[in-house]
Amino acid sequence: MCNSDESLEKEDCYVRLLRRWQMDGFLISLFSDGSSKALRRLSEKNVPFVFIDRRAVGIDADAVLSDSVDGTYQATKHLIERGHQRIGITFGIREATTTEKRLVGYRKALEEARIPFREELIAYGGYCITGGMEWIEQFLAAPVPPTATFSTDNLI
Repeated sequence: MCNSDESLEKEDCYVRLLRRWQMDGFLISLFSDGSSKALRRLSEKNVPFVFIDRRAVGIDADAVLSDSVDGTYQATKHLIERGHQRIGITFGIREATTTEKRLVGYRKALEEARIPFREELIAYGGYCITGGMEWIEQFLAAPVPPTATFSTDNLI
C-alpha cells in the first residue's frame, strides 16, 4: 500500500497514517535493518505485524525470510554451470544485512568453482531503477565486461 522510497521519515509517516486508518495489522518490507520510532511504537502497543525478507534490529516480531545466502549461491552457481566466469552482480544498499548475506553466497559459488572474486563486478544500485541503469552502463563500459549479470533486487 505504501512505498517509503528508502526514507525512514516516510516509513514513520506511513505507519502512523495506517494506524489512524485502524489497520488490524501490517506486512512490512523494510528498506534497511534499522528500526524506526513508528515500528517500536507498533511493537510496544502489541499491534500485529510481520516483517518480509528483513528484520528490524531490536524489534522482536515474526518474519518471513528468504535464504539470501543460498539463493544467491544457487543463482551464481547456475551461471557458472552455463560457462560464465565473469559474473556481474548488483545489490540494493551496501549496509543491508541481506546484501552481506547475498555477497556470501556469491563468493561461495565463485570460490567453489575456483573463480577469483573481482570487486569491479560488484555494484550497488540503491533499490531504484536509475541505480540499475547505472550499473548496467558501468558493466557494459568496462574494458572486459561481464558475460552474465544478475540483480538481487526486484526494482533494479
